Amino acid sequence: PPLLQAASLRFAHPGRQPVLQDFSFSLFPGEKIAILGESGCGKSTFFQLILKLWQPQSGMLYWEGLPYSTIDDEKLREQIQAVTQNTYIFSASIRENFQKLFPSVTDDEIILALKRAKLYDFVQKLPDGLSSFVGENGCFLSGGQRQRLGIARALVRPAKLLLLDEPTAGLDALTARNLMETLLEEQKNSAILLITHDWRMLSFVGQSYLLRDGQLQLHTPTKKPGTV
Repeated sequence: PPLLQAASLRFAHPGRQPVLQDFSFSLFPGEKIAILGESGCGKSTFFQLILKLWQPQSGMLYWEGLPYSTIDDEKLREQIQAVTQNTYIFSASIRENFQKLFPSVTDDEIILALKRAKLYDFVQKLPDGLSSFVGENGCFLSGGQRQRLGIARALVRPAKLLLLDEPTAGLDALTARNLMETLLEEQKNSAILLITHDWRMLSFVGQSYLLRDGQLQLHTPTKKPGTV
């Protein structure tokens, strides 16, 4: 069965037109797919539904053939890693930002993930290292450092599904490409669902779709990846 399947989803914010309407989609294990679309078209809404943070008004989501309603929230989220443009950073230390998601994680695993995300050199220079407090939602970090911390958390343990919502926002082109290459290499067996406005990121996926009028349409790029 598909790893993730959406069947005739409908979702509307109160008092607004539906952003998803009769929305259907299938993602198979190991598949790499991008979703494109204008702001407000429902891309990020779909991610919230996948993470069980919101519920659709109608329709059904399935995980490995099982209805979402039958799956424990924590067990589902253990199998899904998300890196978003506004990745939430816990008001805690760097170490605790990993431990809250992976209680059994070791310092060695954290350090390796930080190195892969190109953040360890910065952490190493902090007076308290991994014990350094990052502030409310990571306010003591720069935008790029917050993004790298989110990517490092996604690199700590294998996931069946990676949700990437503008994962390289705030990073220069070279750093963005290097981090995407690292992310895909370390999670090469994971399915990936990528939201991006950056044409260069399409080179990392096998297929792309356009979300328009609440539904997905197969997308054929008119520009080559690497152009803007």
